[in-house]
Amino acid sequence: MTVFMVAGAATFLIIKAMTARRSLGRTALAEAGTGIFAILLAAVLLTVALFSSDQYATGQTFAGALFSIVSLVSTSGIQFDNEIGMFIPFPAVLVIVMIGGIYGSTAGGLKIGRVLYMMRDAGRELERLVHPGAIARRSEPAGVSQAGRIVWTYFFAYLIVFAILAAVTAFYRVDFEYALLWSAAMISNAGPVMSYLPANGLDPLTVIAAEGGEVLLFASIATMVLGRIEVLALLAILTPIFWRR
Repeated sequence: MTVFMVAGAATFLIIKAMTARRSLGRTALAEAGTGIFAILLAAVLLTVALFSSDQYATGQTFAGALFSIVSLVSTSGIQFDNEIGMFIPFPAVLVIVMIGGIYGSTAGGLKIGRVLYMMRDAGRELERLVHPGAIARRSEPAGVSQAGRIVWTYFFAYLIVFAILAAVTAFYRVDFEYALLWSAAMISNAGPVMSYLPANGLDPLTVIAAEGGEVLLFASIATMVLGRIEVLALLAILTPIFWRR
């Protein structure tokens, strides 16, 4: 199950190229390598946390930890064990689900490639800030600045949609953690991830089932559609300029 979730969180073009022993581009290798390294590191840290409890010091601990982390990265959201989920910090669950898998994969979220690009772009801007008069050894490839604007625009559009649904959810007096994770689950299409929160607060599903929860229901539907389709593409269709001749 873990292997197939990894395959779903990776783009099938990379998998096909690896099986065909073809050379991959630097971007694809960096994205896949970073994703695998992050998954293994998170699984090791979770295993160490689980071994701190004698109850989970078994040979199945690492397998359960690896399954739980891969489930979050692939936005499957399925828990291996409800007790193991308690050892994963809530901010980590939120960040992992929102980042998601690799470009072209079945996973939801921002995608690892966009996060890597924003980190590299931020590094370039810091270099310019520290040495504004420095002469670069080589010029940036054509289209880098345009691609950067698209990635950052997508990132902010993604966060705006996430914040709007979280605010709508919190308006119904849902606990703050539930509101954030509900919004992340909707925009990343990772519904089962809600089980990572303890059942001691007001569940958004309870609000939707109650009278007056139609606004939250339709807001969640719209967020799921925006998350499954590229946010910028759908927002562009909704703008008046798109329909002008």
